[in-house]
Amino acid sequence: MSSKYEEILSMIRKLEELKNKIRGKTILLRTDYNVPLEQKNSKQRIVDDSRIRASLKTIKFLIKEGARIIIISHLGEPKDYDINLSLEIVSTKLSRLLKRKILFCKEVIGEKTDSLVRDFKNNRKQRILMLENLRFNKGETMNDIDFASRLASYADYFVFDAFSVAHREHASVVSIERFLQSYAGYSFYQELKNLSNIMITSEKPFVLIVGGVKISTKLPFIKNFLDKADYVLIGGAMMFNFLKAQGFEVGKSIFSQEEVEIAKQMINSSPNKIIIPKDVVVSKEISKDSGTKISGSEEIDKDYIGLDIGPKSIEEFKNILRNARTVVWNGPLGYYEIKRFAKGTEEIARFISRLNCKKYACGGDTLAIVNSLNLKKRFTFVSTAGGAALEFLSGKELPGINALISKYN
Repeated sequence: MSSKYEEILSMIRKLEELKNKIRGKTILLRTDYNVPLEQKNSKQRIVDDSRIRASLKTIKFLIKEGARIIIISHLGEPKDYDINLSLEIVSTKLSRLLKRKILFCKEVIGEKTDSLVRDFKNNRKQRILMLENLRFNKGETMNDIDFASRLASYADYFVFDAFSVAHREHASVVSIERFLQSYAGYSFYQELKNLSNIMITSEKPFVLIVGGVKISTKLPFIKNFLDKADYVLIGGAMMFNFLKAQGFEVGKSIFSQEEVEIAKQMINSSPNKIIIPKDVVVSKEISKDSGTKISGSEEIDKDYIGLDIGPKSIEEFKNILRNARTVVWNGPLGYYEIKRFAKGTEEIARFISRLNCKKYACGGDTLAIVNSLNLKKRFTFVSTAGGAALEFLSGKELPGINALISKYN
């Protein structure tokens, strides 16, 4: 298994290979600035700037090497132009973080962009230009070759630093590489290296923690680790499929018959590895004011819904984790958006952070939890790549990685 991941790492062009080659050159830099936004006092604000900060090391390297940078990215899933998904707010934030002026273009490609790029290249003082949201142009998600060619015409080299979209067959992910010599940015390579290391060098005992709602979306991920992991701890809403698979009453808790069948198969194939919570925090409704009680997993009342793992489960999980040499965690263990149902998730997160072992966290919700608890520095690696990380750890080939490797082939 390890040779596959080692080979991928060896075939990726790293950013350091551009050292002393790009003074005066223009770099097209694909970042992931798909940041969460919220409306506050009739103004938008960025809720979490982790993905913006993840790109800073690459940008600073390119500036130090004397290059001009044209940044391209996406935000949200717009069908067409949407002022609420403009990257201008990201440009402003990035400018503050870098303490440097950033030129912003209000379109992706077109005559205005062509003109602005020409002026940008002739202006020795201006070093960074950001183009508008890539997905405002249908050519991005349609993987239009002409769209990719037009973007590539603005630069001398391409740097891909957006691992979180590496699973997408989009123009800026897989087609620009056909026109420009392409390299992996620091953030991209760190994601690739750390996620690969989970598969290459993980020590035993190995504990996998999986939460969230659906088993089906995480089934390939879990299956890829079943041989490697010593224990798979199940939490979140998906645990009710496992309880149902054992014939237990789950009340109003979320489950689906299809997922129950998947859970049955997993329990039958690895009965000693799959650890299902012994007790559950239940309530009659999903509300911050509703009453709660602790219920045994085998006896959830029909009028109640399970919303977190209980105290016995927390202790059992801790006892298993205590001896771990490698921990991989994906997904919340309860309905963590409401504080009273976040105890299981938060206690286990803090416990993992104190362990003296390799510990990895991946997934959008997991990232948000780790950041909210200020635990990021205590983890070996916290992925910002969301679904792409999950697909990579499921053993799937990612188009964005293949596109970079093809430059060597």
